[in-house]
Amino acid sequence: MKTLEQDFEILKARFDDFKTLDLEKLTKKKSYLCAFNSKMIGFVYKAKTRFLSKDASFLEKLLEQIFKEKILEKNEITQKYFICKAPLCSKARKFLEEKGFSVYALV
Repeated sequence: MKTLEQDFEILKARFDDFKTLDLEKLTKKKSYLCAFNSKMIGFVYKAKTRFLSKDASFLEKLLEQIFKEKILEKNEITQKYFICKAPLCSKARKFLEEKGFSVYALV
Protein backbone atom coordinates (compact mmCIF):
# COMPACT_ATOMS: atom_id res chain seq x y z
CA MET A 1 0.00 0.00 0.00
CA LYS A 2 2.85 2.36 0.85
CA THR A 3 4.38 1.71 -2.58
CA LEU A 4 1.19 2.72 -4.36
CA GLU A 5 0.94 5.90 -2.31
CA GLN A 6 4.49 6.91 -3.23
CA ASP A 7 3.97 6.10 -6.89
CA PHE A 8 0.73 8.03 -7.20
CA GLU A 9 2.27 11.10 -5.54
CA ILE A 10 4.06 11.55 -8.87
CA LEU A 11 0.69 12.00 -10.53
CA LYS A 12 -0.21 14.66 -7.97
CA ALA A 13 -3.21 12.53 -7.09
CA ARG A 14 -4.58 12.17 -3.60
CA PHE A 15 -4.38 8.53 -2.64
CA ASP A 16 -7.29 8.87 -0.19
CA ASP A 17 -9.75 8.52 -3.06
CA PHE A 18 -8.14 5.38 -4.46
CA LYS A 19 -9.08 1.76 -3.94
CA THR A 20 -6.68 -1.05 -4.65
CA LEU A 21 -7.70 -3.79 -7.03
CA ASP A 22 -6.67 -7.36 -6.24
CA LEU A 23 -5.31 -8.77 -9.50
CA GLU A 24 -4.86 -12.33 -8.19
CA LYS A 25 -8.24 -13.32 -9.60
CA LEU A 26 -7.24 -12.13 -13.06
CA THR A 27 -3.57 -13.09 -13.38
CA LYS A 28 -0.86 -15.09 -11.67
CA LYS A 29 1.74 -12.39 -12.29
CA LYS A 30 2.72 -10.62 -9.09
CA SER A 31 4.64 -7.78 -10.67
CA TYR A 32 1.61 -5.53 -11.20
CA LEU A 33 -0.26 -3.31 -8.75
CA CYS A 34 -3.49 -1.57 -9.57
CA ALA A 35 -5.49 1.25 -8.01
CA PHE A 36 -8.52 3.16 -9.19
CA ASN A 37 -11.01 5.84 -8.28
CA SER A 38 -14.15 7.08 -10.00
CA LYS A 39 -12.31 8.72 -12.91
CA MET A 40 -8.98 6.97 -13.38
CA ILE A 41 -7.12 3.70 -13.14
CA GLY A 42 -3.42 3.27 -12.57
CA PHE A 43 -1.08 0.34 -12.94
CA VAL A 44 2.39 0.00 -11.42
CA TYR A 45 4.95 -2.44 -12.80
CA LYS A 46 7.23 -3.26 -9.88
CA ALA A 47 9.44 -5.97 -11.41
CA LYS A 48 13.11 -5.35 -12.06
CA THR A 49 13.16 -6.82 -15.57
CA ARG A 50 12.74 -4.67 -18.66
CA PHE A 51 9.14 -3.87 -19.63
CA LEU A 52 8.72 -5.06 -23.23
CA SER A 53 6.00 -4.74 -25.86
CA LYS A 54 4.62 -8.20 -24.95
CA ASP A 55 4.14 -6.88 -21.40
CA ALA A 56 2.34 -3.83 -22.79
CA SER A 57 -0.09 -6.01 -24.75
CA PHE A 58 -0.62 -8.12 -21.60
CA LEU A 59 -1.47 -4.96 -19.67
CA GLU A 60 -4.01 -3.92 -22.31
CA LYS A 61 -5.60 -7.39 -22.17
CA LEU A 62 -5.66 -7.20 -18.37
CA LEU A 63 -7.53 -3.90 -18.56
CA GLU A 64 -10.02 -5.37 -21.03
CA GLN A 65 -10.51 -8.31 -18.67
CA ILE A 66 -11.21 -5.92 -15.78
CA PHE A 67 -13.94 -4.29 -17.87
CA LYS A 68 -15.25 -7.66 -19.08
CA GLU A 69 -15.55 -9.01 -15.51
CA LYS A 70 -17.49 -5.83 -14.68
CA ILE A 71 -15.07 -4.92 -11.90
CA LEU A 72 -15.03 -1.40 -13.38
CA GLU A 73 -17.21 0.25 -15.98
CA LYS A 74 -15.42 1.29 -19.16
CA ASN A 75 -17.30 4.58 -19.55
CA GLU A 76 -16.43 5.73 -16.01
CA ILE A 77 -12.67 5.65 -16.57
CA THR A 78 -11.40 8.75 -18.37
CA GLN A 79 -7.70 8.53 -17.49
CA LYS A 80 -5.32 5.57 -17.57
CA TYR A 81 -1.87 5.73 -16.00
CA PHE A 82 1.07 3.36 -16.10
CA ILE A 83 4.09 3.70 -13.80
CA CYS A 84 7.12 1.55 -14.57
CA LYS A 85 9.94 1.01 -12.09
CA ALA A 86 12.13 -0.85 -14.59
CA PRO A 87 13.72 0.00 -17.93
CA LEU A 88 10.97 0.63 -20.47
CA CYS A 89 11.10 -0.45 -24.11
CA SER A 90 10.30 2.40 -26.50
CA LYS A 91 7.88 0.22 -28.50
CA ALA A 92 6.01 -0.67 -25.32
CA ARG A 93 5.78 3.00 -24.36
CA LYS A 94 4.47 3.93 -27.82
CA PHE A 95 1.91 1.08 -27.72
CA LEU A 96 0.55 2.15 -24.33
CA GLU A 97 0.39 5.81 -25.36
CA GLU A 98 -1.58 4.81 -28.47
CA LYS A 99 -4.00 2.93 -26.20
CA GLY A 100 -4.57 6.07 -24.11
CA PHE A 101 -2.20 5.49 -21.18
CA SER A 102 -0.08 8.22 -19.65
CA VAL A 103 3.27 6.53 -19.10
CA TYR A 104 5.78 7.37 -16.34
CA ALA A 105 9.13 5.58 -16.04
CA LEU A 106 10.91 5.69 -12.67
CA VAL A 107 14.35 4.23 -13.09
